[in-house]
Amino acid sequence: MNGAIPHSFMAAVTRYASYTYKLDRIVSDIKLHLYHLPGDSSWFPWPENPAEHQQRIRQTLDSWWQEASQDEFDFPSLDNRQREVWRLKLRIKYHTATVLLFQPSQVVRNPPAQALQTCFDSSSSILEGYERLHDLHSLHHGWRAVQSIFAAGATLIYSFWPSLEVRK
Repeated sequence: MNGAIPHSFMAAVTRYASYTYKLDRIVSDIKLHLYHLPGDSSWFPWPENPAEHQQRIRQTLDSWWQEASQDEFDFPSLDNRQREVWRLKLRIKYHTATVLLFQPSQVVRNPPAQALQTCFDSSSSILEGYERLHDLHSLHHGWRAVQSIFAAGATLIYSFWPSLEVRK
């Protein structure tokens, strides 16, 4: 194609990137309200009801995932393997954000068993996603991937360690 990038490929990349940008806003919300360091600043107050706040963010996150997971990425420039890789990467990002939302934080230091079960399930899904990326020869062993795999494994172990319900 004379060295030009096909328009449909640019449109596909733009769509994929828009999902990651939308998710980044949700992750920023999680970090802002559950992970900032305590201080005298009134700019970012802690949520008055952390569990309610988590559920609000969870609804936003689940709505994002509902939209992203149903996207077929039906662009002529993409093959089925590339579509699957993008869906896997979005799925991993979704579960990573879910873990961030429900793991212990500055606001919720001792999450209930249900939150730990959610972390356990999402960590398992993260590891399964990376395994599938590996099978598709699309797992790049960069810093972010290695850190994410390690964090998912550590979270998986932590999730069942303090909770009898999760161990069952």
